[in-house]
Amino acid sequence: MKPKTGKIYLVGVGVGDADHITVKAQKIVEAADVVFAMGFVRDRLAALLAGKDVYDAGHGYFTATPLNDAPEGEEDRYRKIVRDAVGESKTVAVLDFGDPSLFSPQRGYLTEFADLAPEVIPGLSSFNIANAALCGEITGGTGRAVVLAEAVSGREDLPDRLAKLAATGAMLAFFTMKMDLPMVTGELLKYLPAETPAVIVAHAGYGDKQTVLRATLGTLAERTVGVDLPWAHMLYVGGVASCVQ
Repeated sequence: MKPKTGKIYLVGVGVGDADHITVKAQKIVEAADVVFAMGFVRDRLAALLAGKDVYDAGHGYFTATPLNDAPEGEEDRYRKIVRDAVGESKTVAVLDFGDPSLFSPQRGYLTEFADLAPEVIPGLSSFNIANAALCGEITGGTGRAVVLAEAVSGREDLPDRLAKLAATGAMLAFFTMKMDLPMVTGELLKYLPAETPAVIVAHAGYGDKQTVLRATLGTLAERTVGVDLPWAHMLYVGGVASCVQ
């Protein structure tokens, strides 16, 4: 997998257990000379990364968003590391949890090094793995519409966005990082019946921890009181069919 000239990749390594990495992603990581990865990703793939030059990828580096937590001078140092490596015909792999084409705290590397023609390697996201936990095809084989969205709490436009999502009539699949679940369900209940099916898949992809909680839109907030939900989980609202009871 090592290219003849230097190359930078943004590599999705999947979520959950380490064996959810794809064969292509694993080959690129194995061939990489320089790797950038967040701490928990480094721990998860420690065996693959042994002996490589590994740096903390950060969260929101090379962006102007509040996610950017780079220490002073860190981004300039990383610019030099990446450009020097590619200039020396080395392979640079920036590792991303899940699928960077859906959500990526490392998306800034794509814009910062756009002139180096970075390549994105998709991975299994929490959406993919949570769908599998429902044990069925989420479109139902009938052309059912599915809307993939996020509902980050604190956004002033969130109520309007939720109203528009509810009006689509589609099954809604939410990435729930930083979601206020009672607030979101309360807003959706203004437009959808209380008996609308609702499912939460927690710890998607972790074989020993993955759980599926089934409820309705009207009962979900109560059902999750006292439940230790992880910081990120998948919420499905409407049209949910599942073989998991």
